[in-house]
Amino acid sequence: MTQSFHGIESLPNPERFKDLRRFDDALHAHQTARDLHQQTGDTHGEAIAWNNLGTAYRGLGRFDEAVVAGKQAAAMLAAARDWFRTGEAWGELATTLTAAGADMGQVREAWEQSAQAYTQAGADEEADASREHATNMEIVEAQLPTDAVRPEEEVASESG
Repeated sequence: MTQSFHGIESLPNPERFKDLRRFDDALHAHQTARDLHQQTGDTHGEAIAWNNLGTAYRGLGRFDEAVVAGKQAAAMLAAARDWFRTGEAWGELATTLTAAGADMGQVREAWEQSAQAYTQAGADEEADASREHATNMEIVEAQLPTDAVRPEEEVASESG
């Protein structure tokens, strides 16, 4: 592998770690990438690294850190007016919020933000998909009785 400016190309490919479910290794690689982008003043690269950090934190079950990273990524990408990646970041954040068991209103808002960003980018299919996620959540939420037991609660009560 060739050495490049500040050693960025000499880092292992963090996406490969994520695909292998090696979230600890991916986390370290994305932290290093974020730090290098910060040092070189590459705010766009830093924003992408923040988004990737959010995914790695989610894979490790570290949801609070994943949400912080996702919000940082979305804000930085919007500031850079990279609307397509902003849409991706909001979608990742919505996925993280869902995995964390967050309030459905927060999740829906993240999907709507994703749709708006994709619309800004002219990515109509992606915007429609994000809107579909937000709409499907409303349907699921409306169908659940207020005393419904979620599947993870059933497992807990069976084992406890």
